[in-house]
Amino acid sequence: MTAGGLRDLRVMVFLNLQTREFIVTEATNRPNSSWVSRQTKKFAEETTDYEKRPAILIRD
Repeated sequence: MTAGGLRDLRVMVFLNLQTREFIVTEATNRPNSSWVSRQTKKFAEETTDYEKRPAILIRD
């Protein structure tokens, strides 16, 4: 909620289908291709220390 009332925000969720672990990205109210690219890069950076790094990303 903001001073101007309610507003919609978007996040990206990355889900590991084997472990059911998920990572949620930063929220935005104006998603665009640049935002999607940044969130995907951040996800890749967060998972560099994982024993099994993600090999496939599926967008839905």
